[in-house]
Amino acid sequence: MNRQLLLAVVAAVLAALAFLVPPIAQPLSYHDFADRRGCLGLPNCLDTASNALFVLAGARGLHVLLGAKFRPVFKNPRERRPYALFFFAVVLIGLASAYYHLSPDNAGLAWDRAAMALAFMAWLSAVIAERVGVRAGLALLVPLCAIGLAAVVYWYWSETQGAGDLRPWLLVQLMPILLVPLLLWLYPPRYSHGRVALAVVGLYLVALLFDLGDRAVFVFTGGIVGGHALKHVVAALAAWLVARHLRRRRAADAAAQISIRTEIERLAVVPAPPGTVLKTSSGKIRRAAYERGELLRRPPPPWRQALGLALGAARARLRALGRHAGAGLWSLWAWGVFALLAPPFWLLIALGPTLRLRRAAARAGARLALASVGILPRVSGLENLPADGPVVIVANHASYLDGMVLTAALPPRFAYVAKQELLQRPFAGIPLRRLGAAFVARFDSARGVEDTRELEVRARRGDGLIFFAEGAFHSQPGLLPFRMGAFLAAARAGVAVVPVTLAGTRSLLPGDTWWPHYRRIGVWLDTPIEAEGADWSAALKLRDATRDRVLAHLDEPDAAP
Repeated sequence: MNRQLLLAVVAAVLAALAFLVPPIAQPLSYHDFADRRGCLGLPNCLDTASNALFVLAGARGLHVLLGAKFRPVFKNPRERRPYALFFFAVVLIGLASAYYHLSPDNAGLAWDRAAMALAFMAWLSAVIAERVGVRAGLALLVPLCAIGLAAVVYWYWSETQGAGDLRPWLLVQLMPILLVPLLLWLYPPRYSHGRVALAVVGLYLVALLFDLGDRAVFVFTGGIVGGHALKHVVAALAAWLVARHLRRRRAADAAAQISIRTEIERLAVVPAPPGTVLKTSSGKIRRAAYERGELLRRPPPPWRQALGLALGAARARLRALGRHAGAGLWSLWAWGVFALLAPPFWLLIALGPTLRLRRAAARAGARLALASVGILPRVSGLENLPADGPVVIVANHASYLDGMVLTAALPPRFAYVAKQELLQRPFAGIPLRRLGAAFVARFDSARGVEDTRELEVRARRGDGLIFFAEGAFHSQPGLLPFRMGAFLAAARAGVAVVPVTLAGTRSLLPGDTWWPHYRRIGVWLDTPIEAEGADWSAALKLRDATRDRVLAHLDEPDAAP
């Protein structure tokens, strides 16, 4: 089948399918975006402000086009026209979408979609001009744009009639998504880097997914950003990628000439100008210069080499300073989040009427705090945790944040086993007591035996208990010996032990500082282990097996003597 005929058939089939399906109404809740927060007097702040990225991407593309006469971007100068309209439409998208998000309604949305329709159709026309032919692309520019605008007008009119119909508008979005990959497959490229168009299509599909999951993204990020704002970011990135592609690409024949010349220089013997063949002190050709293709390059004068070294050192120093500044800003942000969230959730835990509600508030606060600073833990093996019934969790201890991390990672049905000294600190003792924590004496042997019996009773009663079996932590990496309390209670109560490994918390907040450092956190839950009996020997075997499991997942040495 003729290629042009195949394209026409595909376009006709798309149009026919669009009108064979029943009318698709726009949801009544479409304008009800998840993130409705304002800032600095700007309604719907992130959804509105993120449109500035479209203006920047469109302006960048227009700048590339204005400088195109100095670069071999277009074989035919008329190919600039659809791209000029595309980037102009991208700027209009930023302005119209910002106007719409100030007060979302159908009237504002119509302007937003009109600018989007121009961008879609202009870009489709540009790809047709590059692949099929300049005459075909320019001939279709005006008709395609007219179709896009007509689709928006029809949708808006249908909304005013009380029977909204999105089918033509969806067709306008679907045509570039399907036809551009087909054009790339059917026609050979006239320029280099032609597959960038596939990346542009892919980015727009990702943007649509963010838009569809607006509320889910808002909930997942803990209310930091909604999916619609991220849609703007990704779609603007797609427009910027088009501008970058125009600047970098070269005509296919020019790229072939460069490739052929490089291959000739690699294989052939060519005359070398004086001073361009780097040699060793014994007169041999420097192998590194040959491998890097620098044999025919005259080395720069000494002052330029010295200047290059100085600038390289300065750049490295600036990068290091930038990393330190970024780490410092993140630490300040983390403390700010803690100062903002700790008081209300402390009160919710202290004043909550039921234990279930208090534990749910603790988990929500921990997840919100960790998500707000970008360190929500990655949990593996949660399926190993019994869905109900008593269970003892034994975890390694590396940081003051271990409790918060486990609270965020595990279901809200566990009580911590904490040192008795925390009762003397109201900020920690009150919420722990309200969450049903058990307190043990670490340095009183007689009291410790009694505490173990009480823990055994709670385990038999069905309580889920969390032990940090090392009993303490320090800033140096290494897994300390496990104490026996958790394993005696589990063995005597006939309750399984689930080994849990915490990774990354020691580097996040070491024991010798209150200045946090950004680190990714992982939580691994291993399969449950049951004691072989109820005596001391069985508890000892249970302890050793649990510690071996934790150590196997932990990227730290064994610090046991």
